[in-house]
Amino acid sequence: MARRRSKKKAAQVDKRIAPTLEQMLAGDFVSAGMAYSRIAVIDTMLKRGQITERQHAALGYYRDQASQAEDDAKRMSVMAPEKAMGGGGKGHPIGGYIPADYCDSPATLETARIERDLGILAPIANAIAVQDMSLSQWCIQQYGGRERYDGKGRFVAIVPNFEKRAMETALVELKFAAGRIVR
Repeated sequence: MARRRSKKKAAQVDKRIAPTLEQMLAGDFVSAGMAYSRIAVIDTMLKRGQITERQHAALGYYRDQASQAEDDAKRMSVMAPEKAMGGGGKGHPIGGYIPADYCDSPATLETARIERDLGILAPIANAIAVQDMSLSQWCIQQYGGRERYDGKGRFVAIVPNFEKRAMETALVELKFAAGRIVR
């Protein structure tokens, strides 16, 4: 009787879509099934103890409102796909044209109010809470950066100029900004 040949197993291929190197350097990721999900910077800051629960909740509220306002603006735009194809939806029988006065959604108005209340602190709050920039990226953008090398002359990272002071100032500004956000 002849021996049975064992079937070779096909090589296992990791089918998950991994973030690029640039994305990995810009933030933290967690596996979400077939893809990766980015962890919000404010969540990381809360986990590290840099901000309190209350500050995290305020920045999270601002993040949610800004995200909803952006989605509303895309949906209500004259260039939105459903409007460009002639479907105006209810109340808009003229080929999808919506006057500019009607484009202010509640989220847009709330985001504008929050940013007005933030005043000069709006750029740092927006960069960290909405655009997911880290504190070091914010400091490099504001004050410039320099390259850091290890003892053997190998490149390690780009860090902000006067790193310690700039990072402390940015964190204090972010905390003040979170304190100004009112629901």
